[in-house]
Amino acid sequence: MMALPPDVTRPAQVARALTRWMGAAPDRSPFLQAAMHYCHRPLVEEASAPMMFGTTYEPAWAALFEAMLELAFLVLGAKGPLTTEAKDAFLSAVVGAFDPWGRETFLLTPHQVDALLADMEEQRADDGAEKRVRMVVRTVTHANHQSEALRIAAMMAHLLGPASALSREALESFARGFGLDRAAADEALREAERSLADASG
Repeated sequence: MMALPPDVTRPAQVARALTRWMGAAPDRSPFLQAAMHYCHRPLVEEASAPMMFGTTYEPAWAALFEAMLELAFLVLGAKGPLTTEAKDAFLSAVVGAFDPWGRETFLLTPHQVDALLADMEEQRADDGAEKRVRMVVRTVTHANHQSEALRIAAMMAHLLGPASALSREALESFARGFGLDRAAADEALREAERSLADASG
């Protein structure tokens, strides 16, 4: 992977790549659609909250966003608990992906992502990584959602530098859980590397 310009951090590069990926076909990006539902969760679970474009909040979409983000978290943290540096990078990349102009017009707020990250860490500590993998696989069931989840995780695996061997193995384990072969994980990694190279300028 090419070297980054001195004013572009690795989390900023990942955020830019995610923004461009979602923006290329916003009406077909499950990650973006799921994030919109997650951010419009009603305060009362039974309530129905209106969203932009007249659509209505769907709990299943919000759960999909949480699952996609957890997949990325588990791939990034394949070798163990995230360091403070890794958590800060994760927070920066996810929030930045939905605020590409840095205007703090957040679709996702730092508080929301930080709370999600804390929940994911607690769940992995309580359940173990293998059980969390099974839970995520059970939630992400549609083929296009699975492909998107693998791509997002592959990009996030590069948050601190080139994806580690353990992150690559974790991505392959998710592909197997989805009923896909290793080629699906390899392709997600290749697409991530292309997207990140494009976002480095």
